[in-house]
Amino acid sequence: MGTSNDEYRDAVLRHQIGVRRFSAGLNKRVAELLEENDRDLVEQLRIRLGRFKGQEIDFTSKKWKDLIAKITLERRESLLEAENMITPELKTLAVMEGAKEINLLIEAVPIKLSFNEIPDSQLKAIVTERPFFGHRMKEWFSALSNTDRSRITRSIQLGMIQGESINNIVRRVAGTRANSFKDGDLSIARRDARTI
Repeated sequence: MGTSNDEYRDAVLRHQIGVRRFSAGLNKRVAELLEENDRDLVEQLRIRLGRFKGQEIDFTSKKWKDLIAKITLERRESLLEAENMITPELKTLAVMEGAKEINLLIEAVPIKLSFNEIPDSQLKAIVTERPFFGHRMKEWFSALSNTDRSRITRSIQLGMIQGESINNIVRRVAGTRANSFKDGDLSIARRDARTI
């Protein structure tokens, strides 16, 4: 029979496996959501880029500004949907983790202990209001949205300036089937959202 420290360590390790499974499941759901939204965006991008065919390039025109505004709106909504999926899940996890940690300690220590529990509201606030790596979650998603917009805009502009076909521009933004669409601009935002 091991010591209390051994029992606690083993229980924590077992629990961490469950947390990793939760994380992997949430990551998968976020990726599926963004991939589905990306497919819709790519189809719309093909249609909208077709409206520029045979016309002089003017990045100050209303048509160009409308294109970028529409793409920006769709991307922002997609990333907001991901954030809205993640936030309640992480709040629930924070509350469960607070209770689980206390239970692990009580079960591992052979004497009766009592702990001051952190209020659920404070645990939930840690998820959304406490900075990690310098930013709160909302700030991370806002920065992700802005970076994503700039990246996609530059790719479309570059393709148009170079006279690329619509398919080539879309490929630059969406990626290629041969690489499972992991080599386009949209995949970068998906990876970043999953990292957050």
